[in-house]
Amino acid sequence: LVAARGIKQVRQPEQQNRAIYFSSLAELNSNIGQYDQAIQAFQDLRTVSPEKEVVDARIVETYREAKNNDMANQYLQKALKAAPKSRPLLIVSADMIAEKGKVDEGIRTLESLSNGMPDLELIGAMANIYQRAKKWDDAQNLLEKAVKSFPMNSDVYFMQGAMYEKQKKDAEAEKAFRKSLEINADSPATLNYLG
Repeated sequence: LVAARGIKQVRQPEQQNRAIYFSSLAELNSNIGQYDQAIQAFQDLRTVSPEKEVVDARIVETYREAKNNDMANQYLQKALKAAPKSRPLLIVSADMIAEKGKVDEGIRTLESLSNGMPDLELIGAMANIYQRAKKWDDAQNLLEKAVKSFPMNSDVYFMQGAMYEKQKKDAEAEKAFRKSLEINADSPATLNYLG
């Protein structure tokens, strides 16, 4: 029993190290456009990660980055069949639905995941859908509600600033980014945008 515990203790850090390695390798390959290698690294990550559905969602996203929407859809459908209530997979699915022009259907899918409670991850996903569809008013209304629900979360103001920046509303964007920095002065993304 002691030996078995010792083996488990040795294997756990090794598994964590492998997960970090595969995750880093996948992200690096994705960033440089080596999508086949990125997908292989994500597949390898899936063998050691306890968050298989998150990895599956990232694989779908990598196929989308590679402009291989057929494979993205095939992989998504297979993953959803195995885990039909998977939040990460349903978020990706909603985005793909909206990307096909069914914006309202994508938004409804995300709203169904919220259980009526404000959820910053879902708000960000909905804002991205509205932004891509150039539904600026809907996006800004959503983010205004988010500010009221999460007044001390720097990410909300960052999202607001990014949305204003995409509309070329520089003064409003700067104000939102500065508010974000009041809460988190060391945010690289916010500092980069503001710069």
